Amino acid sequence: MLTLEAPAPLRLLGCILGGHTYAIDMTRIRGLHGADQLTVDKNPLPVFDLAERLGLPRTAMHEPRHLMRIGEGADGFGLLVDRVMPLPSALNDAIYPVPRGASPAIRGMVRVGLDWVPLLDVDRLFSEQAIPAPAAVTPRRPARPHALAGPGRLVSFALGETRPRERPWVFALTIGQVLEVRDRAPAVDLPRSPPALTGMIDWQERPIALIDPARCVNSPPLARQPRTRVIVAAPPGSPEPVGLLIRPAVRVLRMPLAHQPRQRPLPFDADLAACVVELADETLVLLDLAAVAARCVRPCP
Repeated sequence: MLTLEAPAPLRLLGCILGGHTYAIDMTRIRGLHGADQLTVDKNPLPVFDLAERLGLPRTAMHEPRHLMRIGEGADGFGLLVDRVMPLPSALNDAIYPVPRGASPAIRGMVRVGLDWVPLLDVDRLFSEQAIPAPAAVTPRRPARPHALAGPGRLVSFALGETRPRERPWVFALTIGQVLEVRDRAPAVDLPRSPPALTGMIDWQERPIALIDPARCVNSPPLARQPRTRVIVAAPPGSPEPVGLLIRPAVRVLRMPLAHQPRQRPLPFDADLAACVVELADETLVLLDLAAVAARCVRPCP
């Protein structure tokens, strides 16, 4: 009879950096200190500011900082953090992956109470390895306009404001890709991520990437806009849904649609569009969701 071993729980320590919380596996921590210097056999060990390593801005501190000793002997080092606190244990199989464009120092996301917390891989804080790029999207020619001539429905939305006397651009996904349209929820920041990767949000008790597609289509970013919504959608053939920041108004369009071929140049990469047509009062872009998701989590050059 085959006996399966139960997953070992991870003992986690929470590190507070300003308003951000990160988790570290306690098996990597050899001590907590109040001083700014560590020594082994009277030889000082290097001490690093964790916020600086993660690219976070410094915060004004009103209490002593904590120093964590990581690793053994002369190979160890110290990490300065604002505060520490114990976190509930998590199982190894409960670590959810982050997008490939995120910092390699983020091992994954763990659930702490009702919140998601990034789990740090301290051994990769100093890695010079380039952030892995997502798999290349095979360029393909946009579909012909008659692709919108068949039955079905589209969920349309805006990613930017329309200036006076300007013909608006509207964007759409097929309704089969859309899992939910919801109000925007707070996102957990991922340090050193591409600008369009806004963070991770909770959806049905799992973390999913929240991306700002406006950055990919030459529109001002929506991440700082107070009134936005989120479309949760799944690219064709992908088990991983993503959240897209959009402007509040959402419409459902029934096909077939009366349309004409596109008459003006695209202000963004044509590979992001499965189809572009002219409607009576606006230009409609049917997005290639897989290409948009890959582009938005692409590492910064």
